[in-house]
This record gives sequence, C-alpha cells and structure tokens, in this order.
Amino acid sequence: MKERWQTTRSALKESSGKFLQENETANSGKALWRCTIVASLAGKEPPQYYAGMKILRTICVIFAIGIVTSLLYEARHELYRVLAAYKLVPHEEGITELYFEDSDALPERAGALSFSFVIRNLEGQTMVYPYVVYTEHAGQRVELKRDVVSIAAGEHAVIETAFRVGGQSGRIIIELPEQNQRIAFLIS
Repeated sequence: MKERWQTTRSALKESSGKFLQENETANSGKALWRCTIVASLAGKEPPQYYAGMKILRTICVIFAIGIVTSLLYEARHELYRVLAAYKLVPHEEGITELYFEDSDALPERAGALSFSFVIRNLEGQTMVYPYVVYTEHAGQRVELKRDVVSIAAGEHAVIETAFRVGGQSGRIIIELPEQNQRIAFLIS
C-alpha cells in the first residue's frame, strides 16, 4: 500500500510538476491535493474497466425500464380504474338538448298560442324530465303548464303545447329545472 501511494505521488509530481513549482509557498498537503484534482481533470484516460462499467450500467438501466414498462402494462386496467375514479381520464358526459322544433313558426302575438319543443336525451340512460312552461311579464311569472316526460336513452320527445295568453307582451319560457336549462321567445 505504501509503495502504491509513493508511486501515485511521484506520478502526480511528474505530471503536475509545473503546478508544484508555481505553488511552492503553499502547504504541501494542499498542493498535492490540488495536483490530484488537476491530474484527474487533465484528460487522462480512465482504466479499461470503467468502459465495461458504463456498458453494464446502461444495460441495467434498460433492464429496469423494461421491467417498469411491463409492470405498468400488466396493471393498466387497475391503473385506468384508479385514474378514472379521480376523474383524470376523459369519459363521455351525458347531455340533454332542449330546443324549439320549428323556431321560425313561433307565435309573435299574444292570444291563442301553439308551438312545440323537443327534449333530446343523450344522457346514456332513460331519464324522467319534469318541465315547466310559463309566461313572464313585468317581473310576474304565470305558470301555463307543468308536466313530466320519460325519454329512453338516445331518443327524443316532441312536446306540443297550445294555450291562450291575454293581450300582454312578455316572454314564454320553457324550463327543465333539474337540468337547469331554459329556452324562451317573445310575444307582443
């Protein structure tokens, strides 16, 4: 061990003798330490076994990536279920459409009114829709019709309404309260 240290020390002195000469005033221990750093940074080729270690390290990293990938592949269904529980994966959302069947044919004047509207169920399951038809004039609400309709998934219902409204202007509103949807038109 002592011989190896002497050999290493003498090799460092030779390779960095210039550095030692410039720093003679420095503490010899510090100078030797600096020489060691300078010699290691001087671009000396590492021993041959370091190249083998790099290859072995690369193989281990590739092997670890392969194991992690195969474990994730095997557990993908469970992983998807957990992500879906936290709503981190996209999923279909059901909607309900509410619209007038023929918006060009809506009545414009008060009196005998007749129109129809459509409720389309795109929720993915059979739904029961309560709806309300009312008029609004000068901040007052007058209910004209209240009913419930059951619609199968993917189907729609055309609801025809006919009633008489006095000679006042205002809005006719159709509302699905549970879906928080409203459509309206004006009469004069």
